[in-house]
Amino acid sequence: MDLGNFDVTTVELEDFSAIPKGKYKAIMINSEHRSNKSGNGSLIECEFEIIDGRFKGRKLKTWLNWEHPNEVAVKIGRESLARICKAVAPGKKVQTTEELHNLPMLITVNVKPDNNGNEQNSITYFAPCDGKTPTTIGEVAPWKSEKDSADLNF
Repeated sequence: MDLGNFDVTTVELEDFSAIPKGKYKAIMINSEHRSNKSGNGSLIECEFEIIDGRFKGRKLKTWLNWEHPNEVAVKIGRESLARICKAVAPGKKVQTTEELHNLPMLITVNVKPDNNGNEQNSITYFAPCDGKTPTTIGEVAPWKSEKDSADLNF
């Protein structure tokens, strides 16, 4: 195939390397309910974008088991979803995952090896940005500095 005048210097390459373990301010930017790989259940795929600091703009995904033969997997998935809801919409009955989009929260990111031994990120916890919960859906809780965020109890 003739590439013509393709200029590789005009293409910005996205960085997919793992970010360091830590706590990051982020928003959920996308969510999708779909079947799991084995076809015996469903999950919610959630995409987050870091909104502050050195890694601003980086995107991370997590998968929450919604239906699965393993009750523990479902319990963990629903607990994670509950933590997301409590971080951005405490006390509210959320009808759709889209209601959770674009609301700031603090995510805890871990680094672990994938099946090939390469580092990959996993989101292990969700909390309000400032250690308190906003009072209404869409209300943005005031953010503390990175130093203050590190003092949150997880």
